[in-house]
Amino acid sequence: MQIFQNLISAILVWALPVLLAVTWREAVRAHVAAYLGDRSALVFGRGSFNPIKHVDPLGTVLLPTAMLLFVGIPYGYARPIPVEPQNFHDRRRGLIMVLLAGTAASLVLAIMGALLLPMVNFLPDFLASWTLSNVNNFIRLNCILIVFNLLPIPPLDGGRLLGWVLPQDMARKYYRIEPFGVLLLAGAIVILPLFGDTIGLNLNLGERIILAPANWLYIGILNLTGLL
Repeated sequence: MQIFQNLISAILVWALPVLLAVTWREAVRAHVAAYLGDRSALVFGRGSFNPIKHVDPLGTVLLPTAMLLFVGIPYGYARPIPVEPQNFHDRRRGLIMVLLAGTAASLVLAIMGALLLPMVNFLPDFLASWTLSNVNNFIRLNCILIVFNLLPIPPLDGGRLLGWVLPQDMARKYYRIEPFGVLLLAGAIVILPLFGDTIGLNLNLGERIILAPANWLYIGILNLTGLL
């Protein structure tokens, strides 16, 4: 019962940050793709900043809830936008720019969240605490999305970018791990730490390669916006 109550409390301060952070990334990608020549996403309504347009039942609802329960950080994703590479003015440049647009969007969103933090002081007391938690989590989650998605593991953005800069033969071999990419990540972030706990070792790779760099980025953004 206590676990259920803790989960509900966590959802109240994480649900909105997750919904906005993961869906607005895709909306920004849609507009960048359109600017570069591919309007496919806009045709399907994926340029909207209405989060519902981008929700994926697994990635935006079930996965974040499970991650929140087992890891404490509700990582998730939205439905990827449709992309037709042949429509880009420059195919290679277009694909790279659309991928990088997600990282750029998360960075801008994190900075915007930091700029909103001081405004919490003007809210009534009954709203201030909840709003502060949501905005702070929004900043942290965007920092986590930046670091996580730049990991050089396909199908993450970092993995795809690395594949495009590798020689063609190496890239083909590298992309063979893509079907197992999600399993590798799940093992490193969830299963390995649980196994480490059973044998008395700290095997929390997620904390070292994702949460620690994301925290540095979080602190940097607060410094940049004059909050530290």
